[in-house]
Amino acid sequence: MSRRNVPVGEQTFVGYFRSLTRLHGILTAGQVLYGGMALLARHSSGFSNGPKNARWATASAGMDDTGFYAGLVLALVVLVTVHYVFRGRIAAAREKKTIAEALAAYRQAVVFRDTIGNAIGLFATVAYLLTGHARFVSITGLVVVVFLVWWPTREKCLLLLGLEEDPRVADPNAVIGNVG
Repeated sequence: MSRRNVPVGEQTFVGYFRSLTRLHGILTAGQVLYGGMALLARHSSGFSNGPKNARWATASAGMDDTGFYAGLVLALVVLVTVHYVFRGRIAAAREKKTIAEALAAYRQAVVFRDTIGNAIGLFATVAYLLTGHARFVSITGLVVVVFLVWWPTREKCLLLLGLEEDPRVADPNAVIGNVG
């Protein structure tokens, strides 16, 4: 069954994972774009040696090492915490009665995890813009690497949900539920 033969409102495994990977890819690309734009904005505006504004210069004076390491530790703690919350949500998704419900719970878990990861990267980018210390962009880079490791695939999803041996998921074009 091709994509065009699927009635409107029905979703296949292929369509589900296509939309999930697009969403994840957009969030990953956003991190790269925000970090790149911040670097470009700081360097092209003459703020490459730190902030010229006296208020921000005073606020960021102690941020050289302490602020960066505090941000890095906070980012790592949040990423580890989000990973365990994600695993808990996956455990709850395994309890769902239908494949469609399990996949919906999986999508919610992925979106939750990606949203928190995006917030960490955005925090680091804003910290870089405010302080001018390029080390903060490395936290955004860390988030991008984590997002690449977290990339959702059909195989990972089926393994996490315990559906890899289920005969109902053998056909990637099988209808898994209704959209909307």
